[in-house]
Amino acid sequence: MNAWRHLFLTNELNELQTQRLISSEFVLLAYGVLMEGFGLKYWITHDPELSTEANTSQSNFVLFFFVTTILIYGIGVTQYALQQIYGKITGDSST
Repeated sequence: MNAWRHLFLTNELNELQTQRLISSEFVLLAYGVLMEGFGLKYWITHDPELSTEANTSQSNFVLFFFVTTILIYGIGVTQYALQQIYGKITGDSST
């Protein structure tokens, strides 16, 4: 591969990295609100009831991983879907 092709490929990858489909700031803010504000952080305990109130049960790191993954994925998919719907309604071709 010659140097010009390598520079072109690197430039294209750099341009692809600047286009974001979802806002990471919004995802992290929504994640914090859901986990702390709505008490979903208590879903990571060994309590079989999905309560949103503090209890004496121990935390499980595997449950923490899955709850966090599902929340962040869900927030991202919801944001992307709402952007697509908004783009269809307003006729904005950038979404």
